[in-house]
Amino acid sequence: MSKTPVLLVESSPAEIAKVRSNIDNEFQDLIKTINNYRELLEVITQEPPQLVILGMFDKFNYFEIGAELHKIQDSLQIVLLCKQEVVTDSFWQTLKNNNITAISVKEYARLNQILKTVERPIDLPSFTGETILVILQEIVAISNNHFGKLAQGNYWQKSRALIIDKYPSIRYFSVDHFGKIGCDRDLLERKLTDADIQGLRLWVQKFIEECERSKSNFSDILHTSNMSLPATYFLGELTCSQLP
Repeated sequence: MSKTPVLLVESSPAEIAKVRSNIDNEFQDLIKTINNYRELLEVITQEPPQLVILGMFDKFNYFEIGAELHKIQDSLQIVLLCKQEVVTDSFWQTLKNNNITAISVKEYARLNQILKTVERPIDLPSFTGETILVILQEIVAISNNHFGKLAQGNYWQKSRALIIDKYPSIRYFSVDHFGKIGCDRDLLERKLTDADIQGLRLWVQKFIEECERSKSNFSDILHTSNMSLPATYFLGELTCSQLP
């Protein structure tokens, strides 16, 4: 999970101060402020946030910005702070059609409501390939109690195929027809990026969805099992409105 789950993009110090003064104190530590488009792209690529709040900065075509950001991270929630006194219905609808939430600067109470949906970072160990392999094997061990190995292997392979093109790091992990998962030796000691983790979490979620086609309460079974904290984290729902 990103250490800075909310990005505020604004070039005016006065506007930054105004936004922060209207955001509840409990959310202040979740927000990182940046002031230009280039830095926004760099941060999102390296450490994907959950939410981006767009103010005024060096590039003003918000539809193009939204499309570009969603290419990098399709799960990203984008909020546009509109400073206009009058905003046409067609503009609001066009923003909505592009998965951008528009908020008038007079609606800070609504912004605080959105911030309540943001997951707070939790203290987790660094994830390496070896850590992920242990987590996946932990899930496999529980799954073995409910599915045959051939069925489980099919579920892992099918869910992997659904997202491997979008999350290339999954290629480092192999799974055979009997559900045995392996990891490339070169990745075992390498620290994974947030984007890598996002893809791997999504793989687990897709695997669970496949399992629930034949055992509808499988997610509940996993959540009530005595699993490690990192494994439990991987069972959490992604804050994502447009999963592949």
